[in-house]
Amino acid sequence: MQKLAEMAWPPLDPLAQEEMVTDQFLTELDNHELRVQVATTGARKIEDLMGIAHSLEAVETKETSRRARQGHPQTRFTEESEG
Repeated sequence: MQKLAEMAWPPLDPLAQEEMVTDQFLTELDNHELRVQVATTGARKIEDLMGIAHSLEAVETKETSRRARQGHPQTRFTEESEG
C-alpha cells in the first residue's frame, strides 16, 4: 500500500501519504453505517482500517444469513448496499 501512496502523492512524507490513503479509503466506503463504525475505532493505519472493515462486513454477512434463515428482515449494512 505504501508503494501506491508514494506513486499517488510523491511530494508528501510517509505519514501524510498514510493519512491520504486512509482518508480516501474511508471516503470510498459506500455504506455510511460501516464508514462511521470503521472511522470511530481509533485505528489510523490503512491495514488496520481495512481489517476492521473486513471483520465488520463478515459479521454483518453472517448476521444477515442468520436472520434470513429465521425469516427476519435484512440488517442495516445490506439494506443500504442493496438499496
